[in-house]
Amino acid sequence: MEDIIAILALYRPGPMQFIPLYTKRKHGHEKVQYDHPILEPILKETNGIIVYQEQIQQAARDLAGFSLGEGDILRRAMGKKKPEEMAKQRGNFVEGCARVNKIPKAQAERIFDNIEKFAEYGFNKSHSTAYGFISYQTAYLKAHYPAEFMASLLSSEMGNPDKLPIVLAETREMGTEVRPPSVNESIARFRPVNGSILFGMAGVKNVGAGAVEALVKEREANGPFKGLIDFCQRIDSREVNRKTIESLIKCGAFDFTGIHRARLFEGIETAMGRAAEAARDRASGQTSMFDMLGTAEQKSDSDEELPEIEPWHESEMLAAEKELIGFYISGHPLAAFEWTLSTLALQRISGLADVLETAGGDESKAYVRVGGLIDKYRKVFTKKDDPRPYARFALEGLESSVNAVVWPDDFPKFEKILEDGNAVMATGKVVRDFRDEIEVQISELFPLANAPALFAEKVSLHMTEASLSPAKLQAIKKIAAGYPGPTPLNICILLDSGEKIFIKADRHSQVTASPELVQTLEELLGEDAVYVGARAQPFLREPPRRRFGGRGK
Repeated sequence: MEDIIAILALYRPGPMQFIPLYTKRKHGHEKVQYDHPILEPILKETNGIIVYQEQIQQAARDLAGFSLGEGDILRRAMGKKKPEEMAKQRGNFVEGCARVNKIPKAQAERIFDNIEKFAEYGFNKSHSTAYGFISYQTAYLKAHYPAEFMASLLSSEMGNPDKLPIVLAETREMGTEVRPPSVNESIARFRPVNGSILFGMAGVKNVGAGAVEALVKEREANGPFKGLIDFCQRIDSREVNRKTIESLIKCGAFDFTGIHRARLFEGIETAMGRAAEAARDRASGQTSMFDMLGTAEQKSDSDEELPEIEPWHESEMLAAEKELIGFYISGHPLAAFEWTLSTLALQRISGLADVLETAGGDESKAYVRVGGLIDKYRKVFTKKDDPRPYARFALEGLESSVNAVVWPDDFPKFEKILEDGNAVMATGKVVRDFRDEIEVQISELFPLANAPALFAEKVSLHMTEASLSPAKLQAIKKIAAGYPGPTPLNICILLDSGEKIFIKADRHSQVTASPELVQTLEELLGEDAVYVGARAQPFLREPPRRRFGGRGK
């Protein structure tokens, strides 16, 4: 708890400057020193550094005989930096140190100066302790009840389309599966079930709170739904309309039927027609022959009579999920490019803010190469006498997205691939736009499928002398012939003597780097024997320096 309290008090704009000193002292890399032995019991817990406002009050009391109230006046004076008040407090402090502890004036003034330096940024420990206690509880719940914790966190961000995908990505990184909604299991909010999390139906577009409430009420009263036709027969169409049913099918809420979504979607008319027919019969009091034989349920509830149709392509299915939920849940169109992104992109989209912070105003350090999907593409025009087109869109990665812009000079070169859903590799500069949001100003744009041929610099094979044989070299040559391309193939042989020999294969053995090539070579040579080196420079061609800043100027 003491560590957590200190972390929360230190990690703020002012006291952050003391974190390196605090850390060095905590780990014994720098000796802890005190301006006076009286300060040791007060500052021992924080390694000789004043972190908390209460420590100022204690120091003033024990060194100079101040009351705690007078110590608080000293603390406030130091924080506000009023020269007249500070001069008065300094005099009182020096006089008190001499009277109570016989501390010489020069030493007392030095102690006062050091207290003043830290007091400017001191944080209230009782405040930090309250935050610390909640932080401890939160960390405990996240560690021991991950599904329950992340379900609650996802529910709290349900109305925030910017933060929800980030929380979802973290949930998946923790190994907790987030499943599509289900009319037989889901509620309005995200719900933990057997270690996984069910998507909350209230988060689905076109599915209102009233529809979810009616659906759950019917399910609890009369049991799970048997299929689409049974659902339509049991649900009041005034509460759950056709648009709602379409959305539920497209996001996977009827996957429990075992019938693919395209067929269910095509069968809505049939299901709703059967429901309307049953409702008319009930209203007129008619009983069918099937009712008398006790087989009406089998006839009317079966989804087998839904029309046959070809399943949707995965990309179409995922696009529907993105439209209705705000992100992909059954999969991700970029999953097929995961190897390309992890191997050849120099940055992750989620880390671009760190790139900008590290650059510290140095433009050359803000250049990046990132991959993702084009989303929300807009063709816009400059506001000039001679308007020129440029592009704005979101570049969506596996875990988060970033705003992107292609300025007028570069727009004509890339217009053909600027289309929603296209997977691309982009090079450019990270900046903050006029809203202080992270943005990538794109200079180059390529289909992501072309990235291995463009950005893989070499494929290196690592072998030991003992594992080397003519047969293995022939096998490598045969594999390389199956993946021809522009990337050089190198072989590094570790000799028994410890020396290394590097062999560069001839041009006829150059390859196209791909996960399939790596897997095939590793099956022959062993795991981690293959290394794909990516171009360290973000660009294929260095972009010209712009005369003006971005933002459409």
